[in-house]
Amino acid sequence: MTKTTLYIFFFLIYWTCSFCQNQYTYIEKGVDSIDLCKTNYNLVGQKLKIYHNGGIYLTANGIESKFIQWINEEVKLKAGKSHWGNFEPKTGDIGEVVQIGKNKYDELIYILKIDSLYVPIKCSYLTQANNLSSEEKSIERWKEIERYGEGNCNFKKNGLNEVYNRAGIAKIDKLAENFACNLRETGIDKVMLIKRISDNGSSPNEVEYVYWYENGQGFKTAFENNKEHNPTQTKIEKYDWKDILEYYNQNVKGIELKFPQSFVSHFTNLIIQLYQGKEFYSYGMQLLIKKEDESLPNVKFIRYVERKLNEK
Repeated sequence: MTKTTLYIFFFLIYWTCSFCQNQYTYIEKGVDSIDLCKTNYNLVGQKLKIYHNGGIYLTANGIESKFIQWINEEVKLKAGKSHWGNFEPKTGDIGEVVQIGKNKYDELIYILKIDSLYVPIKCSYLTQANNLSSEEKSIERWKEIERYGEGNCNFKKNGLNEVYNRAGIAKIDKLAENFACNLRETGIDKVMLIKRISDNGSSPNEVEYVYWYENGQGFKTAFENNKEHNPTQTKIEKYDWKDILEYYNQNVKGIELKFPQSFVSHFTNLIIQLYQGKEFYSYGMQLLIKKEDESLPNVKFIRYVERKLNEK
């Protein structure tokens, strides 16, 4: 994998884990033909895959354990980290179901036998053996994002210049990116894409703006997110943004990209991507940063654009 590929791959893992505290995810668990969270003793003896290892119980075992009604003393003693030695159950591991039972919270628990070891895991963290695990789906998703970014339009390239731009990830991103790229394909050489987004895409308040010049006239439109994550586009209107271009050309163009070294919040980000002819600029940052980083030229540009966005 390239450096950029690795960067985005781990970014996806961070974002899209179905068991993280995100209201909206980008990777969905595959549909099983059998409801694994409905008691079905016919699954004993069948093979299942660990979809994500976050549902494994490491310390459920022991001579006094009442975690579930164990099938025998051997499983009761050995189904836990204290008997695994150097073994660590991983996402994607496949094991044989040796027991199905409920804990005191009425959660359905499976005991998988992986090699000669017993692993207790909650039902929702399993999938059928022929389905993809969360990590496999992350790899598949990244390949899809790479394919999306093929071509000459940099708005679609995820992680370009190591800028967190979320290209090809959420629906709102794709709508804004495709609109901006289509403008470029028609021969328009001044196009700017601005994203005011959150880290994981769960915010319904995200907005992405596209500014451009056509035959000397400036225009703008915006793509607005909502609780249903079904973004809508605002009407196209005339808008003169030459002051932003002038600020960029006078204060930022050609200056080395330096990013804030410290930040206060992971939540809101502003990303600016700008085409002027063949020249392409890309910069982004989290909006809550420490005071010592505010003097960076690119940060000042972000602040300038942020103020323009906040103007009524």
